[in-house]
Amino acid sequence: MYTIPLQNESELDRQMLQKDIHWPDDRTPASRRYGDIYFSSENGLNESRYVFLQGIHAPEIWQNKDHFTLLENGFGTGLNFVMTCQAWVKTAPKNARLTYIATEKHPLSPTDIRRALSPWPELDEQRDVLLAVYGVRSQGYHHFTLLGGRVTLLLLIGDSAHNLSGLEASVDAIYLDGFTPKRNQDMWTSEIFRQCARLAAPEARLATFTAAGFVRRGLEDTGFKIQKEPGYGAKRECMRGCFTGPSSSDLPPWYHRPEPLSQGRHVAIIGGGIAGLTTALALQNRGYQVTVFEAEASSMSQASGNPAAIIDPPVTGGDTAEAQFSRSALFHALDYYTAHMPNAVLSRGLNKYPARPSEGEKFISFLSHPPFPHDFVSAGPNGAVHFPECVSLRPPQIREALEAHLPRTVKSRITSLSYSEHWTLTCGTETTPHRADAIVICSGPAATGYPQTDTLPLEPVRGQISLFEADKLPSPPEQARCGAGYLVPPVEIAGKSVLVTGATFQRGSLDNTLRPEDHEENLATLAGLWPEAGPHLSSDCIIGGRAAIRAYSPDHLPVCGPVPDMTAYQTAYADLHHGPRHKTFPVAPYHPHLYINSGLGARGFMTAPLLAELISGFIAGDALPLPRSLIEALHPARFMVRALRKAP
Repeated sequence: MYTIPLQNESELDRQMLQKDIHWPDDRTPASRRYGDIYFSSENGLNESRYVFLQGIHAPEIWQNKDHFTLLENGFGTGLNFVMTCQAWVKTAPKNARLTYIATEKHPLSPTDIRRALSPWPELDEQRDVLLAVYGVRSQGYHHFTLLGGRVTLLLLIGDSAHNLSGLEASVDAIYLDGFTPKRNQDMWTSEIFRQCARLAAPEARLATFTAAGFVRRGLEDTGFKIQKEPGYGAKRECMRGCFTGPSSSDLPPWYHRPEPLSQGRHVAIIGGGIAGLTTALALQNRGYQVTVFEAEASSMSQASGNPAAIIDPPVTGGDTAEAQFSRSALFHALDYYTAHMPNAVLSRGLNKYPARPSEGEKFISFLSHPPFPHDFVSAGPNGAVHFPECVSLRPPQIREALEAHLPRTVKSRITSLSYSEHWTLTCGTETTPHRADAIVICSGPAATGYPQTDTLPLEPVRGQISLFEADKLPSPPEQARCGAGYLVPPVEIAGKSVLVTGATFQRGSLDNTLRPEDHEENLATLAGLWPEAGPHLSSDCIIGGRAAIRAYSPDHLPVCGPVPDMTAYQTAYADLHHGPRHKTFPVAPYHPHLYINSGLGARGFMTAPLLAELISGFIAGDALPLPRSLIEALHPARFMVRALRKAP
């Protein structure tokens, strides 16, 4: 989920919270703001089937496709979505996937959606599938997986033109279903039509209930061939169309998307940490055969192997790429763990304290204009920021839940990669190499251990945690705390109740042996986060610990996307310092079907679920779950592009 720039959020959040829907006849949902109904409760379903499903020629349009993408401008009550899901499940090829993208400026509550769709019990199954995952707490992109990966819903909350302008997708069909143009002109602008054309695949179908002349002319001006059709019921006409214009993308050539990999092919994941396992599951949900290669005896045994972890949002506002991505990943992760593996949630609630006295003013400023929904953050004790929905996690349960869905993990340390029509993965101790059609490198600091990736600026950082016997300490906190380090509520380890505290931070170190001085540092951290326990804290309370190596990038953002061929990049974009428009540049030269998902740092559990969807979207050619600005901010080529833009 992508959070739009901070300066717009307070107004948009206010609009979201304002109760707009009402029921003038106790049955028909209507909008006070626009003075219009969402649909007629008497014939709304039949009208939607006629206008939209028949309008795009469904189900015939998707019969020979293993992946179909549909864009709706105006999600509303979700009627078109659940109706389309029902038709998809009944008529689409068994292993085909539907990606449904929808914009909505004023999202309804789950209660209102349930009530709005109640006149049609035949939709109850699809409605309940939607409501099981539906949760919209802020503006931006919200990514949901339904029906075991067969359906993906990407909800774009906020201004439609703004959100569509950042969307990277190729859509096969379009529903234009905002309130009537006379009531809501913002949904029927030339910019909306331009974005629809930019996103439309060749011969994409379009359907809308309106026959307004300026809508027809606007669509025709952007490349759609439009015809009027008889309307439904008392409505005289509606419109249907087909896109006949050229395909286009607003991505600069050095970030151009690579060719997708066809469904059913084999993808190798190097690294079985939280990044690797979530990526493997996301790809499997998209119909790929997946093998995870893990160098250690078991997966999630390195940086992801701590007995407890926290979802720790940064206390920062503004619209920097780091702030926007962190907020996006935060909401996605909370939905991901609570919906798909609730048993992995150890505790709920987080108090975040300033790590140093100089941060006190920053926390006060953050609380005065928080970039979160009004009920997601509040002032905590002693200058803390309280996040009531943030969770601490049990990584062993996360590993168990993810591995239960993944058929194959191979214990193997991959030492070399080579490509000739397919990828060959070699392990130094094995005589028979492995083969794959694509590779995703998810091995943390080891990700740069191949010639294809050795120029990426990923730095190893050592972190050590300490385990404290909770029974020796009075009344441990029931919620996580963090600041200069973190404290997780008691978790059971080998029959003992244990507090987890950490982690130290040593740049450039690959040594994972335990250090007594790091235990002392963590003891001081625990005392600072839990001053009430001060008299009871001593080294005698420490019963163990572990150290692991994480990967960081220079700009503190993950490195996620296709791996650039750095030599070819230098040649292709050698003149980039003159400016991007003085010549036509070639599209990005990548190593074929080679990807990386690394540099997650200390927030791997928060960022991995969203990064998994991003990397699998790249591979599948699917709609990407982040806007263009963040795709570029996470792209592995960004460091090379920045260097090439500087004058030699």
